[in-house]
Amino acid sequence: MNQDMVELIAAEDESYSNDDLFNINSWGADPSIRELVQAYEEDDILKPELQRNYVWDEKEASRFVESILLGLPVPSIFLANRPNGKRLIIDGFQRIMTVFYFMKNTWAGTSKEFRLYNTDLINERWRGKVYEELSEDDKRRFR
Repeated sequence: MNQDMVELIAAEDESYSNDDLFNINSWGADPSIRELVQAYEEDDILKPELQRNYVWDEKEASRFVESILLGLPVPSIFLANRPNGKRLIIDGFQRIMTVFYFMKNTWAGTSKEFRLYNTDLINERWRGKVYEELSEDDKRRFR
């Protein structure tokens, strides 16, 4: 390795030692699904440009909704606070949008209804249903 390369690597290493660049605070919060949906609807949580667009198909989305209905643990959602009080979605956009679309009964922002997949992949008690057709006990899982 030549001297210029060594100096370049050393300079890069120094730039990453600035504590201000990595001043990260985290804390646990446990908002309900309804709170996340409402925050998204009111533009309090936003999809940053670096996040990919919604890509789940109806089968994937239905399986995620079924996981919630079954009471299975689902992965955490990570948000970043902005100085203006808004939060950016760092991880969890597909999950947030899936429950948003399901609760609003729209498939991926279209005029099509979001009905749970109607195959053996989904528990028969929820197959083909929209949010409003769920029992009150099942709807409570989204609150």
